[in-house]
Amino acid sequence: MPSSVTIIPRKDPPAKLPAKPCYGDIFVVEESLTMPFHKLLAVAMNTASIKTAVTPACRRIVETICSSSHFSEKLGRRRPGILCHAPLGAEGDTRPWLFLMGTFDGHDEINLPQIYQDFAITVCTDTTRDGEGRFTIRTSPNWRMFPPTKTQWVVVIPMSPQSGKLPVERWICFGDQNIPYTIEPSEFSKLTKYSRGKLKEFTGKIMSDQNYLTKVAKDIQKHELKYRAQKKREYASSRRSSQMQHLQQEMQSMQFTDSTNIGFDRASMQRSSPGKKPVASVYSKASTRVVL
Repeated sequence: MPSSVTIIPRKDPPAKLPAKPCYGDIFVVEESLTMPFHKLLAVAMNTASIKTAVTPACRRIVETICSSSHFSEKLGRRRPGILCHAPLGAEGDTRPWLFLMGTFDGHDEINLPQIYQDFAITVCTDTTRDGEGRFTIRTSPNWRMFPPTKTQWVVVIPMSPQSGKLPVERWICFGDQNIPYTIEPSEFSKLTKYSRGKLKEFTGKIMSDQNYLTKVAKDIQKHELKYRAQKKREYASSRRSSQMQHLQQEMQSMQFTDSTNIGFDRASMQRSSPGKKPVASVYSKASTRVVL
């Protein structure tokens, strides 16, 4: 009697789901580093307890700065962003919130507006030590900078991405193991506490000094106008340099073509130009009489 065989369908192992993101994980975002400061001004201007301290002149400046946010969005570059808590008062907001990271184009701290200095902290790298007497943050693994002479900053103003969605790509420390960057819970707790302290301090300054928000807005506007003018000059200079290189290449190409078209009159051993007949030799090979 033939034996019967029962075929049991193979069950593939379940697909590995991506790990749930944690606060402190660092993602790739495309945002301008000016955006957190624009958001800070806009929120401050429209906060009920601060509205009475906002002058019409200040409101115009802030609206001008914030209207340039659309321009800033187009200039947003790939940069790291640290997943963080929503700011106080927005705990029910389900959007993701981030602390943006950047280098401020390598500018020294003293050349940045005071409000930038107030809300920007340095990241310890694998070639630097913890700042003496200053608040710094350390990532895991240690942050790497190229070139190492630049400073990596974290802007401790929570902001939500323009898309309103959580980024999916992690910022990777490339090397033997390609490890995603993160901030350990103890470091992240310090970072959150520092951020909330700075935001509270900022609000207190606005409430105690009616001109403070106007001063901050003017400083940011001045810095951004100067920055854009510098970028325009750099672009114009780069364009002129590119055009000059192109012209030089064309001239070299023309010279090379001319040199390959120049021949020699074998009889007189004189160089002849293209388009001209070689000059006849003074002596004919057939006789010794002069050829006129």
